[in-house]
Amino acid sequence: MTSNSLFGPVTDQERTRWQLQGARALTDLLTNAFHEQLPAIDWQLQTGSALLGQIRHPGQTPADLRAAFTAWALYLGAVPTENTHGGRTTLRAKVERHPAYGVDIVVLAEFYADEQD
Repeated sequence: MTSNSLFGPVTDQERTRWQLQGARALTDLLTNAFHEQLPAIDWQLQTGSALLGQIRHPGQTPADLRAAFTAWALYLGAVPTENTHGGRTTLRAKVERHPAYGVDIVVLAEFYADEQD
């Protein structure tokens, strides 16, 4: 058990409940993504019920990765941000408490501009 100064201690049972909420949201999200024909991406369930989607498709060009990222950002209604440092571009889109899924969702894509097939 850890302390949360605003609301008191957070229990393992609460963390598990949050993960269950996230798992249900991920199931719904994947079902809808399948029907919308969105590209498959890697998903990670965070302890606080947040979902992290990462677009990592070895062999795809930066344009391919950017297209997959843009499709997901549009679907989620997220405003994408882009940061380039040292030749590495990071695309990030975040929705806090997505209205359809009730969890925070972050989608990331990272690549170097000179990456090729």
